Amino acid sequence: NKAVELTEIYLANTVLKRCEEYVPVKTGTLKSSGKVDSNNDVSWEADYAGYVYNKKFQLKGKRGPRWVDRMLSDYRDEVATKSVKYFYSNLK
Repeated sequence: NKAVELTEIYLANTVLKRCEEYVPVKTGTLKSSGKVDSNNDVSWEADYAGYVYNKKFQLKGKRGPRWVDRMLSDYRDEVATKSVKYFYSNLK
């Protein structure tokens, strides 16, 4: 179904964009390595992304480890609601 495919793309890109304020930034390399692949999976391609994601360290504002989990904790309802609306807008 085309509406499902479009919504998956929308959801993946929304997650990536929302995570920008949660990804730790020292040089900007990690933050800018975030990508959505052809399967609509969101990942960060910097060599050290997995290490930083799972590392235990002090948060600096919203930035820190486990950024997807923390973003979803803050924005799950908004992301879900907008994705559902996007889906229905593409059923036409």
